[in-house]
This record gives sequence, structure tokens and C-alpha cells, in this order.
Amino acid sequence: MVFRLDENDSEFQQKFAGFLQKQQQTTAKVQQVVADILSEVKSEGDKALFELTKRFDNFDLTTKNLRISEQEIEHAYQLCDKEIIGALELAHDR
Repeated sequence: MVFRLDENDSEFQQKFAGFLQKQQQTTAKVQQVVADILSEVKSEGDKALFELTKRFDNFDLTTKNLRISEQEIEHAYQLCDKEIIGALELAHDR
């Protein structure tokens, strides 16, 4: 359902304040989830990374498929737009 606000509505200020409060609460919840994920990865390492990848991405990450070969890196590099590569190199140099 789309939430609409009309500044001509007599309850606009109240509805807008409620909307902002709900957004702040949502942001706080997201920040907490992210903090929990980072903490879990920091304390559990690869084990947490594998479990979280399975949960969020539905992909079974392992130590075998985590490694990216030089060929895969080179192939990705060849596919990448040259402007993007230039920007990344500039960012690296800075």
C-alpha cells in the first residue's frame, strides 16, 4: 500500500511526524541488524560468513568456492568498463 501525504490535509503535520518517526525506528533496526552481523563475522570469522551467506543469499559458500582464480579475476577485468578501471586505479593511488 502506498502511503500518501497531502499538505492540505488538516492532519498533515501529525501524519508526517508519524511517518518520520517510523522511518527513524526502521533505520535504527537496520543499523542494529548490521551491527549484529558485523559482530558475528568478527567473532566467528569464516563460519559466520558461510552461515550468513547461506541465510541471506541462499548460496553454500565453502573454502573451496570462496577462492577466486587468477583466470576469473583476469576475465572479470577484461569485462569491466575501462572508465571504471581508471576510477578504481585513481582511488587506489590516492
